[in-house]
Amino acid sequence: MVSTTTFDLIYYLFTIVTILTLGTAIFLGVLRNRSTKEKSLRNLRIAVVLVSSGAIIDFAWAVLLTALSRSGGWWDSLSGGLFYQQATYSVIYAGTALVLFGITRSLQTFWESAGIKTKTRASIALWITYLLAVVVSLVYLFNPGTYTITYSGIIAHVAEQRIFWLPAFLALAIGTAIFSIGATKIANSSMRRGSILTALFCVLLFLGSLRESNIIPSTGDPLSDLLLAFAPFAASAFCLMLSQISFSVTPLTEFEKPPSHKHAE
Repeated sequence: MVSTTTFDLIYYLFTIVTILTLGTAIFLGVLRNRSTKEKSLRNLRIAVVLVSSGAIIDFAWAVLLTALSRSGGWWDSLSGGLFYQQATYSVIYAGTALVLFGITRSLQTFWESAGIKTKTRASIALWITYLLAVVVSLVYLFNPGTYTITYSGIIAHVAEQRIFWLPAFLALAIGTAIFSIGATKIANSSMRRGSILTALFCVLLFLGSLRESNIIPSTGDPLSDLLLAFAPFAASAFCLMLSQISFSVTPLTEFEKPPSHKHAE
């Protein structure tokens, strides 16, 4: 077992590295877009900026509330209770919506790269699905009855429910599918690598969230639990930054189709 000081040091180190890396992805996207006129390339860079921004909101807010709950005082008395859960997930759903906005923006670009007319109905369907997931989660989140269980005649609060993670898991699954499929629609290797890295970001963030949501059960060792969640979080941030770099170095012909190699008659 590590000391509390060592645990806190590792915890905040992962936090700082993750947020700074996501911030770098935003900075690179904004900086490079200022000198780019090509629409498709700009859209993908902006998509990564939006995804990074949403991830920062979710990550920073959750860490901030955790830090407040560990600092003692009035907020500590709320930790794990009804208001604490509502404050946590309400903001996380907003941040995740920003992530989904970036994902759906990239979807439009992938449709265009495949020579298909823009399918706005696909984006609308994804948003409806996400909003339905949010509504289902909010029904539980704002219903005090879902926070209590009776054990041996004693009413106790449920610390956290997995249903609250449904919108985030859905958005990450959508992102993984869209960027994985999008990578098959792009001829340029740098653009394809960027799409694969963004899909990997979604996968790693999903894996870390499985531990945070207790779907992956605790190992019994706080440090091991921390590493199971925050190591994938940090790795996902690096994938997103590398994705932005891949989009930034791509020439303006990134969506050109490979030559057909037809022989002249």
